Amino acid sequence: MRAYVKVPVALVALLALSAAPCSASQGRWGLALGGGKTPPLIDGFGGRGLVTMSAFRSLTDHLSLQARATYLWPYSESHVAPVGIGVRIFADPHPFRQSGLFLEATPSLFISRWSDARGSLTAAMPGYQVGGGFQIPAFDNAGVEIGALYLRSRDFGSQGGTNERGVSLSATHPGLDEMEFHAAAVVGL
Repeated sequence: MRAYVKVPVALVALLALSAAPCSASQGRWGLALGGGKTPPLIDGFGGRGLVTMSAFRSLTDHLSLQARATYLWPYSESHVAPVGIGVRIFADPHPFRQSGLFLEATPSLFISRWSDARGSLTAAMPGYQVGGGFQIPAFDNAGVEIGALYLRSRDFGSQGGTNERGVSLSATHPGLDEMEFHAAAVVGL
């Protein structure tokens, strides 16, 4: 497994495992795992698939702390995995658990790998994930989440020097600037 995939998986696993000692406290924990696509949503006309996962802890009835990791299927010559910790705000939560309409903001680190004929380049650039959606309770501590995220990161900028083959690396790689739509299964712990 490549390093840029290990980081998001490790972050979500660590946050999920830390729920065990806190389960006796007032806060509630939840996990969401889902997938989606960036526009255009029709295969064959661009866009890319994605997997997104988040772990969140309720701080109040309306506010949760969340860790989110997303992996966008490679397209062209790049792989991107934004990882971050932020907040999720619920408009009018269900009386027994957080559900309904929500907004979220997550400052993130975008771990990107880009390669072309000149060689490859890996960088971690700052950015953010902001979005919204809604959670629908299904039964007991489970539900469905449908949402959208806007993902934005800084550009790689100019890279100087040469790679191991002596080829110039003076290229600019644009950062991520995309909307994504997803559906996820949500489980309360």
